[in-house]
Amino acid sequence: MNAWEEAEYVGGFGGITEDRYGVSAIDFQFDSGDQRPPLYHHGGLELAAVERGMARFELPVGLRWRTADGSVAAGASIFLCDAPLGTAVLSALGPLQASPTAELSVFHLAEPSGDRLFAESHLLNLDGELGYSECDITDERGMVVARATTRIAVTAVPPGFQMPAGRPVPDGFVPHHARPVPEGVEVPYLDLHGIEVVSTRVGDAILRMETQGWHLSASSNLYGGTLGLFAQAAADAAAATTAPDGATVRPLDIKVQYPRPIGPGHVLTADARVVHAGRRICFTEVLIHRDDGKLVTLGTGTHGYGA
Repeated sequence: MNAWEEAEYVGGFGGITEDRYGVSAIDFQFDSGDQRPPLYHHGGLELAAVERGMARFELPVGLRWRTADGSVAAGASIFLCDAPLGTAVLSALGPLQASPTAELSVFHLAEPSGDRLFAESHLLNLDGELGYSECDITDERGMVVARATTRIAVTAVPPGFQMPAGRPVPDGFVPHHARPVPEGVEVPYLDLHGIEVVSTRVGDAILRMETQGWHLSASSNLYGGTLGLFAQAAADAAAATTAPDGATVRPLDIKVQYPRPIGPGHVLTADARVVHAGRRICFTEVLIHRDDGKLVTLGTGTHGYGA
C-alpha cells in the first residue's frame, strides 16, 4: 500500500485533464461542495470569490486556531493567504498549466480580532515562467493585520498526469477546525496541524510534523500555507528562547521558499535558529527537511521583543 492509499482525508482535487484546467480548476474548487480539497475540510479555508486575476478567501479562526495565550496564531494568516495568492495567478493561466508556490513573504502588522480572517489577492505580473501577486489579510474590524506577496512558478502539467481520486465526506463529519480542543492541549493550532515541539534550547528549536492527506491542496501536493505556518511555528519557538525575561515575542515577518513539492506520508523536521538577537528584535532562519534528507522549505523570520 502506498502513501496515497494510506493517507486519511476527505474531499477532492483539481480534476486536471487535457481539456480541463486553468479557470475550470477554479470552478471545480468553487462549485464542488463536499469535494473541495482536503485542507479546506481540515483547516476551514473558504473560497469566497474569484475572477481573472483576483481571488478572495476567508478563514474561521475559532479555538483550534489559537496559541497558548488565546490569541490567533500568526500562522493563520500564512495558511489563509497562500490560497488567494496562488489562485489569482492560476485564474489567468491557460490549459494544462499549474501554479506551485515558489516563494511566500508575509508581514504581520497587527494582532487579529474576532473569529474570522479575510484575504483578497490581485495578480500584478505574469510571464511565461513566473507570476507575482499581492494580498491583504483583514480581520472582522476591517483592519489590515497582515500583507503578503508571492512568486508563483508557472509549469506545464505532465502528459497523462492524473489526480488521486476524491473521497466523499461521510454523514455527520465535523471539520477538524470546528472540533473542540482536546483536553490537555496547550497550543491548539499546533495540535490541529499535527506539529510537535521536539526540543528547545537558547537560540534553537526543533519541531516535527507528519504530512497527512488533510494537508493537501487542489493540486494534490502539500499546501504551501501549511509549510509556511510550520516554518512560522519553528521561528516563533526559537525566538522565544532568546527573549528577555518577561518580554513578549511578536512575529513581524517571515519569508519562505519552496524548493520542491511534497505529498503525504513524510515526517518533516524544522530546524530553527536565531542568527541575531538584540534588545528589541531578533532574526531567525528555518530549514525544513523531509525524512529522506531532502530540503522542502527554507525560511527567514523577524521577531520583536516588547514589554
